Amino acid sequence: MRNVGTNFFVSNPFGASGEKVALTDDNHYPLLVKGATAPATGTYAQGAIFFNTTTGTTMFNIGTTTAPSFATSAVTTVTSLTSAQILALNTTPITLIAAPGAGYAINLISVMGSLTFATAAYATHTELDIIDATSSAVLFKDTATLLAATASKVATVPVNTNSNAGLVVTANAAVNATVATGNPATGAGTLKLYTTYNIIAL
Repeated sequence: MRNVGTNFFVSNPFGASGEKVALTDDNHYPLLVKGATAPATGTYAQGAIFFNTTTGTTMFNIGTTTAPSFATSAVTTVTSLTSAQILALNTTPITLIAAPGAGYAINLISVMGSLTFATAAYATHTELDIIDATSSAVLFKDTATLLAATASKVATVPVNTNSNAGLVVTANAAVNATVATGNPATGAGTLKLYTTYNIIAL
């Protein structure tokens, strides 16, 4: 491995214009690079680390040396919803994952919910949908477990399997939580949604 200096990046002859490299492997393939956009072409060591200077995101080459494909490691975020937010969730969806930027897409891995029951179960419109914020496609869906619960409950939100077709994910789209059809009519309690995902360079 060749190190060209701590905190010192030089122009990368293997990759995109303006990209910088700090570390290379024994074949002089870049191991640690930075730039404004994750590379889609060029020559990079397998497992090479890319630091996006625009978003602050760190990605890894999961492709081959000559056909790189960069993606983040899986991360889990938690979003807390108040009772007022749940009662308005159809009118005002809540963002779980922000849009990743042009040239990137969110790979949603799993969603888990933790409902803290208060005084009454939510009623009428209780289908919890996790959606692509651009297309409104339902990616994950819980029809009756969390919001309709009559006691505190932890449960997964299942992948939407209503059709045999693939679930279309829009590039640079956020992921939102909403409820189908309309706002819940009544109910009280709070909800935490644990969302596990990674970001893929297209």
